[in-house]
Amino acid sequence: MLDRRTPRASLPGADLVGFQRENDAVFLLLGEVKTSRDRNAPPGVMYGGSGMIWQLERSATGLGRQHSLLQWLFARCNTDLYSQLFEKAVGRYLRSQGTDFLLVGVLIRDTDPSEFDLRERGKALAKVLPAPTRIELVAWYLPIQIAKWRELVGGPAP
Repeated sequence: MLDRRTPRASLPGADLVGFQRENDAVFLLLGEVKTSRDRNAPPGVMYGGSGMIWQLERSATGLGRQHSLLQWLFARCNTDLYSQLFEKAVGRYLRSQGTDFLLVGVLIRDTDPSEFDLRERGKALAKVLPAPTRIELVAWYLPIQIAKWRELVGGPAP
């Protein structure tokens, strides 16, 4: 599903909202994306009130936030396929009293790969989220400096 948003427009509480299909099962997916050129492992974007882990925890436990995200997603499920996916995913979510969904964190870096970027933060997050909530944290390590990304896609330099 593609949603063209206004530049700098903010989704109510998550960078990623959609579905994960696994065979016949469909899960609600909520997620956050962070980029960092910080050489520390883990980088600063993983911590604090604007950090990925805190944002993921808020998305996973904030019923008001989840309600807003479901309303946002429902308004965009205007084909038969997406309506069916929405019905299945939200049905699973509601039957579990808001705990059976997939939470995804994506960290994009221009540094050398490090297992320390996600490992401890993922363990900490897993301790505070109720089962059967699933968590997937992934890091993408790109060989091009973040400062050059706009130039590569034809945009003005930052």
